[in-house]
Amino acid sequence: MRNVSSTRTFGRWCGITALATVACLAGCSSSVQTRPVVHTASVNMARTEQSTRVPEGQTLTVKLPTEGGTPYIWRLAPASFHNGIVDLESRRGQQTASGTFAGNGEPAADVFTFSANDCGQTDLVFMFDQRMNGDHSRIAQMTLHVEVFDARAEARAAAEARRAAEEA
Repeated sequence: MRNVSSTRTFGRWCGITALATVACLAGCSSSVQTRPVVHTASVNMARTEQSTRVPEGQTLTVKLPTEGGTPYIWRLAPASFHNGIVDLESRRGQQTASGTFAGNGEPAADVFTFSANDCGQTDLVFMFDQRMNGDHSRIAQMTLHVEVFDARAEARAAAEARRAAEEA
């Protein structure tokens, strides 16, 4: 005859072990920690090109230099809006480093925030021009080459490469 107490203990032990195993496996699948990407552009010529990488599912914030009180603004070229890789979430003009609206002559940035929705590559084209009085003559242009990548796939590939190197 079986001891009922030991059967219950064994059952509880199996249940606890199963829960612990599930928790560990769940932690393994989401162990890749990613952070939002902030790209602060340095624009010192009429045409500038820069590159950045963003994990899929994160945000990309692009800060473009300007000055408070100026009639000139950075804007996103129409062709950059619907690219299937990143979507514009917000645009805040003439922001100080602390996130407030810049006063006249104060160093500032036009801040664009995008969500990285799908893996791939795209170009975001920003134009610096004067929107007042219908004057759209471009003063500067900045093209940001964006690669949205699968962080989990990269982590798996790196782990496999480490294992292969250790076995060799």
